[in-house]
Amino acid sequence: MYIPILKTRQSELKAVEHLDNVIKDNICPLFELTRSRKSKSSPDGDIEKRMEDITEKYGSDRPFILDITTIEYLSNNQIEELQDSANDYGNWISFVAKQKKHFPKLIPTVISNDSDALSDEDNQQRFLNQIKALSDDFDLFAYRYPADYGSSLCAADFELFQDNGINLNKIIFIIDHGFFQQVNISDNNRILESRKKCTFDIIYNDNIKQYRFHDIFVSAESFPSNPAEASDNINISSRDYHDGKIPIGAYELYKRINNNNIKYSDYATVFPEPTLQEGGRGWIPRIDLPTETDIIFGRERRKPNENYQRPYREIAENIIQTDNFKFISEKYPCWGIDNIKESAIDPTGLSPSHWIAVRVNIHMTIRCMMNFPNETP
Repeated sequence: MYIPILKTRQSELKAVEHLDNVIKDNICPLFELTRSRKSKSSPDGDIEKRMEDITEKYGSDRPFILDITTIEYLSNNQIEELQDSANDYGNWISFVAKQKKHFPKLIPTVISNDSDALSDEDNQQRFLNQIKALSDDFDLFAYRYPADYGSSLCAADFELFQDNGINLNKIIFIIDHGFFQQVNISDNNRILESRKKCTFDIIYNDNIKQYRFHDIFVSAESFPSNPAEASDNINISSRDYHDGKIPIGAYELYKRINNNNIKYSDYATVFPEPTLQEGGRGWIPRIDLPTETDIIFGRERRKPNENYQRPYREIAENIIQTDNFKFISEKYPCWGIDNIKESAIDPTGLSPSHWIAVRVNIHMTIRCMMNFPNETP
């Protein structure tokens, strides 16, 4: 019922690791494979290490979808080789077949990477042969499609699949809006209606609605790289501290689509194309609290020559006093909520990576329990 799209980075895997087992059993993450941390023994990072991380933090006996990152600084030579269309995407086919031995419920994603050296016909044949191999080897496979492309390309693909004997009922069809910027509250309606129209153009296209897929998901993310700049209802209680909230755009879009045959997906409140932190002045401490419809945040600067402990403690103190926190902590108890409580006394997570994990952990818990209200961790 819920596909969180996650990269295999430390913060997102940490969020998954600390999910209650009931939550893990009721989601199907899509992991975008990234390189591991660079080390002396692995100067480029090793994707096998990331697969080991999935085993350790999520488990090997649960279903998940596997894809490949398209972000350059999270990639390496191994990932580039998996993206190569040579031998009908032979490197990718071999890799997922090998992983299936350890992850029997693995769901691979269809890879598309046309070669400039080939004709359109040859590229199409490589793509089709990849689909045939995945369909033969796996019970399900994922077809992830950018919503902005419109309906014609995916309609042509589905016709091609059917004409070549591919069982479309094996396909998890993910209509992916990626990131859309919610500039301000007054502009949200226009943006959401535009995203809704993109979705309707696909799911109600006469050449697509005739097909029966295993599932259809709509995915999106609007959580910005800097919530303080994106929020237009900020409360400033001092020169250094302010708080505010931003809507969960993916959920707003899902409600507007309002189709019982469409299921929910998002990027779990992670900006889809994270940027590297630059400069040597550190960061501004921030804690985010996801709710059912919005994300509340508090943000406070350090004082000169001060460490991060006091700001994180004071932010946590402010958040736990809100009605939102009281409601969420009682209805959706989880590791992330416990971290905010503990930090109001003695913060131990003093890095942005840790607080990304906290936010993602709370968000996934809420999204899952909203879909499965009778399941209680």
